[in-house]
Amino acid sequence: MAWLNELWSWFIHLNVGEQAGVVGTLFAGLAFLWSLYTHFSKRTPLPASTNLSASDSSITAKTSGEPTATKDVFISYAHADQPWVRVLAENLYQSGLEVFYDEWEMGPGDVLVHKIDAGILTAYNGVLVVSPNALERPWVQQEYAAMMNRAVEGKQRIIPVLLKEAEMPPLLAAHLYVDFRQADGPVYESRVRELIAALRGERPAPPPRELKPIPKTGFRAEGPLYQSLRIAQNEVMLSNGGEEASGTPRGLDARLEQLLWGNRSDPRVDRSNHPAAGSSGTCSPRRRRSITSAR
Repeated sequence: MAWLNELWSWFIHLNVGEQAGVVGTLFAGLAFLWSLYTHFSKRTPLPASTNLSASDSSITAKTSGEPTATKDVFISYAHADQPWVRVLAENLYQSGLEVFYDEWEMGPGDVLVHKIDAGILTAYNGVLVVSPNALERPWVQQEYAAMMNRAVEGKQRIIPVLLKEAEMPPLLAAHLYVDFRQADGPVYESRVRELIAALRGERPAPPPRELKPIPKTGFRAEGPLYQSLRIAQNEVMLSNGGEEASGTPRGLDARLEQLLWGNRSDPRVDRSNHPAAGSSGTCSPRRRRSITSAR
């Protein structure tokens, strides 16, 4: 420690003022070093992996200042269409979707504007039930504007549901709609399934990989045919249940008469009115082989 002895020897040969200056400088340097230490030691280090997934809705909501999405769909409609919309909302809910439908979300004491704002902000999809009544209502116009703004920003998807014939606004008309006009029975159920699939982000699957005939072809597999042949003295008629062909007989020759009388035991032949008795004979339907017909 020779250098410490030399430093001490130099220090004691200074006058009092110089010694005070050296001590002050030393303490100022130590204070600066201590402040640096305390500043960096209080910072929380970043984790090893800081990759944030854009699909993480909770992280996206916190960083963007928006509430986390909790509903699959927000339904905007005119109250004149409420009976129809209520059934639609129930069907969507029964399918497993979380639905913001105002009747289910609002109660006494709630602030209407705050509830509507929260419903739009917390829904992945917005459904606008389009009808002449809806497009004229101020509340529906405001809800449509809010949903369209979010759709343009990529924060929400808007799906028009066409209930009645109406002229849609240009921006809304640019979106594919689900057509419920005059939909009833199986057609209505098909449209509901189509809407549910759209809300879930599903797309129609391609058809099975198999060859199919061209549309409007004149050929098809006919299958087994059944025809009826009626023979009378003045007319012969062939019928297949939908079409008939007839002609004038040339009379029974000896060979055909022998054939008819040779099968007297066949129960399918009615001989009560055989030509020999002055009337006609009837041959019941017989199964024909399968053929392919052109129509």
